[in-house]
Amino acid sequence: MKILYATDGFPAAAAAGRLLAEVADPKRVEISVVSVVPHGSHHLEHLPLQLDSIEARRQQCLEIVGAAARLLDSEGFKTEEETFEGDPSDEILGLIERERYDLTVVGSGSRSWLGNLLLGSVSTAVLHASPTSVLVVHAYQGGGAPRILIGADGSLGAELATRNVIELADPQRCQVEVVSVIRPPEKSVQVGDESQTSEVTGRVDDEITSEARGGAEQLQAMLHDAGFHARARTALGHPSEQMLHEAQAEDVALIALGATGRGRARPPGMGSVSDQVVRHTRATLVARRAPT
Repeated sequence: MKILYATDGFPAAAAAGRLLAEVADPKRVEISVVSVVPHGSHHLEHLPLQLDSIEARRQQCLEIVGAAARLLDSEGFKTEEETFEGDPSDEILGLIERERYDLTVVGSGSRSWLGNLLLGSVSTAVLHASPTSVLVVHAYQGGGAPRILIGADGSLGAELATRNVIELADPQRCQVEVVSVIRPPEKSVQVGDESQTSEVTGRVDDEITSEARGGAEQLQAMLHDAGFHARARTALGHPSEQMLHEAQAEDVALIALGATGRGRARPPGMGSVSDQVVRHTRATLVARRAPT
């Protein structure tokens, strides 16, 4: 797997480097460590940096790339180092398209609760515009066997997310769990003269349950064939809320899911599950295949 690790030296980007060091398989990935000297950047997180002289920013950029590469080199990874100047999101997206990276790894760029709500950050721009998969990291503590949670919804995106995990992760160090989330049934209730819809917990149709379980087990089989220890199961709840709950409860290192879901287990008309998960969990891999 060809990986672009873009770092600005801030805590989230440093956490992304630690996650790569502990989760990725050194024998199967090649990592380009890149940092961009912010020059003419319109992103809020880079405005204070542009008060420094361009020479100071260039030197700092070299130090950031060097420190990140040394960490990965010490763990046995093959790395290359590069620095660029300009708007970080434009430079990163240009690199992805030119060099055809399979996965881009970035820190979230936010350093406050408000940062999680702001659009226009580098990570948000890369996530939405990259033609290939993106891993966005907010935080990573490490320690113990890394746990990876894959969201199964019967879509091609979920299958691609599984293949990304297989290509990225070290099967000797990582534990993987595949979860297919089924939304509870809804019923219409009458309140006065108006009809309102409220979500209730009730019996889920056997066909939907069977399809959800079968989708999770199919991805589990792919992981087993690739040498991973993996288990599959279903859960009942709102997909994004349930995935976030699973991540917090199980102390998952990262969640992997497709950019969109079209399986029957995914309810029609809901907002992007991947967008909600990226904003609120420690690390999320959003799988996307480059157009051919």
